[in-house]
Amino acid sequence: MEQSVRIDTLQQEIKELKRVVSEYEKTLQHYDIEEIETLSDTEYICVEEIKKLKVLSDGQGLTDDEIKSLDVLHKNLRQCRKDQEGEKKKIKEKDTDLAELLSIVNEK
Repeated sequence: MEQSVRIDTLQQEIKELKRVVSEYEKTLQHYDIEEIETLSDTEYICVEEIKKLKVLSDGQGLTDDEIKSLDVLHKNLRQCRKDQEGEKKKIKEKDTDLAELLSIVNEK
């Protein structure tokens, strides 16, 4: 009897946790938060500020200072992404095994 009550309690807790997880997943999808993990801090800030300026521009025109800020943010974002691509290319370089290195040294 006691075990069945415990099992029922655990099943209810599981249902509640699944519901909470589902809500969190919906929130992540709504705010497109999955992309945050792949962004550097600088890139994330640029993206978020550009989004804010877009909302401002939808409601009204942008001021000269806001346009300059948008230009700087876009340049920084492009540079961040360019730098990240360069880092990815460096990481993809082939690791040479010890036998190959020794054969190169022995040839000389």
